[in-house]
Amino acid sequence: NKHLPYRLKPYGGSAYFCLAKKHVSYILRYIENKPDIISFFRHTFAPDEMFFQTILMNSPLKDSIVNDNLRYIDWFKRGVQLPAVLTIADVDNLTRSQKLFARKFDLDVDSKILDYIDKKNLGV
Repeated sequence: NKHLPYRLKPYGGSAYFCLAKKHVSYILRYIENKPDIISFFRHTFAPDEMFFQTILMNSPLKDSIVNDNLRYIDWFKRGVQLPAVLTIADVDNLTRSQKLFARKFDLDVDSKILDYIDKKNLGV
């Protein structure tokens, strides 16, 4: 059956997210009471981008969800495999973004950006 059980409306989002304890507790209780939800999502495309989002956005906690995964990711750079590897040239955009996390880095492409982040945040 390819229809969501329990008349749930489907929601999707990033596989990278942060949850408060109340959200985690709700999800755990939900799957304990309705374990077949796991079976449904086991056979869907990108379940890591829909499972948690669907449960929470159909819950009484939906108004406490913030649509921001707190990550700086460059999906727009042309001519490169996406998401783009961040380099020292991205420092200004990264800093202005005020995001807590970033993706993606590659020491073989540019280690200077990681040195900059270490120095700015850790003083090393």
